[in-house]
This record gives sequence, structure tokens and C-alpha cells, in this order.
Amino acid sequence: MGHSFVKMHGCGNDFILLDDRDDRLDASISPSVVRKLCDRRLGIGADGLILVRNSKHADFGWRFFNSDGSIAELCGNGARCAARYAYMTDVAPREMTLETLTGILRAVVVDDRRVKIEMPQPRDLSMDEQLFLGGERLSVSVINTGVPHAVVFVGRLDDFPILTAGRALRNHERFQPGGSNADFVRVLGGNQLAIRTYERGVEDETLACGTGAVAAALVGIKRNGMQPPISVVTKSGERLTVHAAYRSDSEFGQVFLEGATTIAFQGCISAELFFSTGD
Repeated sequence: MGHSFVKMHGCGNDFILLDDRDDRLDASISPSVVRKLCDRRLGIGADGLILVRNSKHADFGWRFFNSDGSIAELCGNGARCAARYAYMTDVAPREMTLETLTGILRAVVVDDRRVKIEMPQPRDLSMDEQLFLGGERLSVSVINTGVPHAVVFVGRLDDFPILTAGRALRNHERFQPGGSNADFVRVLGGNQLAIRTYERGVEDETLACGTGAVAAALVGIKRNGMQPPISVVTKSGERLTVHAAYRSDSEFGQVFLEGATTIAFQGCISAELFFSTGD
């Protein structure tokens, strides 16, 4: 017997969503199973897997897994997809709360596809650290927007070595032992940025990263004096909007991430994929 799932994406950042409010799946979702399900050839294919769960403190909770099987504290686009899933399955009202490892976050389904979610208070902001990467010095701003990010502003993105630089920055000694996500950002003018992200836990570039978009926007506000809301163009070509209050004491107030979500397809996962012995 299989288990039904929904495949969704937020600006190309894609996820497998499973309803686990009856607690039947949690014990069987091992890192090995997550890797199988997220494999783009042998499974469904995704950047992450989301278990929608009951919560005593919010409308619903979740467990979020990166595609390598590791658990992540937060995923901005994943949270937006989970909120839409919870609303369309009558798990939660249009305005809802979600319990994550970073705390309880508020979300609202703005319309049929757009979801806006509150992000945790940013922390550990450090501007323009000088790090050496492959013999070259880079100016790197560090911020935690639920998960750690290293943000680098560059003049061009089209021919920038995202994979090479991203992998090196993700594993740089500055961010050990856990590593960091790596964001490469270009100012487009006004309140617009373009971003490319190498994601920790996916170990590759993704089409979009919600926490990365927030990291880039907040660093852009502080570094370049940009005025929110900030429009962030992702690799997929779709845009995420970051709403932020920037106080005179150089601290950020409430931060929200808004953007479209898309249901790609629905289906049933076979028991073979859950319980096969091969990894």
C-alpha cells in the first residue's frame, strides 16, 4: 500500500509534501528514504521533503528534510508551500501558524497561488568579511535567516562560477562545522536584486532559495541602502518579495517572504520505494 503525496514548488524550489498527522510515516522516513524520494531519476525528485504534522502550539507543524536526508531548521519556500498545502487540505485557515525548529511562524495564503510567511528574526549579521576562496579574496556578508547564509555581491551572474565558488564557500573553514548556504547576488537597480544560491543539504545550485532571498535582501538594505520591499529575481526567472522593517538602531524588525507557489502534480508513493533495501 502506498502513500499519497503532492509535489509543489516555490519559484522552482521543489518539494514532496506528505500528510503525517496520524504519525504513521515519521518512523519510516529515514535519511536513506528521503534520498530515494528526492532522487530525480529513481524517485520523485525534489530539493526537499516535508512531513505535515500536528502541533500543540500552532495550526500545524512540520519536519523538513533536505534532499541529502539531513533535517533543516527552516526553508522559506518550503514553508510557503506547506502553508498552501495546509490551507487547501483544510488543515489550517487562510491565516495560520506553523511550528518549525526556529519557532512558530505566521503565514497567510494571499490568493490562489501566492503565500506570504513571517521569517524568524535575522541574527549573526556580519558585514563584508574578507575571506580567501581559491586564492582570491572575496567580500562576504554573513547572516542567519533561519539557516546560515554567506552573501557575496558580484558584478555579473551569467558567467560567474556558481557551482565551484558555491561549493568552496559552503565548505569554507569560516563556517565549520556545519557549513553555510552560499548566495551570489547582483544589484539590478532600484529595489531589485538577482540571486543564485548554492544550497547546503542539496549540495547543488537550486532554482530558488527563500532564506537566501531574505539574506540577500537584508544585506542589500544594510549594505547598499536599498528600500524594502525588495524584489529578488531567482534563477528560475520568478520573483520573491522580501518585506522588512529596518529600524534606526540598525536592527531589523519583522521580515516576511512572499511569492508564488505551484502544484506540479499529485500521486501515490509505492511501498517499494519506502521499503526497498537498496540505497
